[in-house]
Amino acid sequence: AVEEASPSGSVVCHGPVTQAHFLKSLGIDLRLEQLLKVTDEAQAAQLKQGHARLIGSRATGDVDDGMGQTYKAMAIAHRRLGTPVPF
Repeated sequence: AVEEASPSGSVVCHGPVTQAHFLKSLGIDLRLEQLLKVTDEAQAAQLKQGHARLIGSRATGDVDDGMGQTYKAMAIAHRRLGTPVPF
C-alpha cells in the first residue's frame, strides 16, 4: 500500500523481517560476545537474559516472553537507496 501511494513509484518497502533476524543481521551476537569479555558474572547473566529476551521466542523455548519472533521490522526507503541492511 505504501509503494502504491508513493509518487512516481519512488518508494519501496523492505521486510517485514522478525526482530531476531533484524538484530542478528545488525550484529547483536557479536556485540554480546564483546560485552561479555569485560563484565562480571552478574552483569553477564543480565546481558544474556536480555539477549535471549530480544531474539528468543516462546516457540523455540528460549524464553517465555521472548520478542524475537513476535515483533517485526520493516524499512521504507527511496528506490535509489537500494536494499538496506539487514533486509
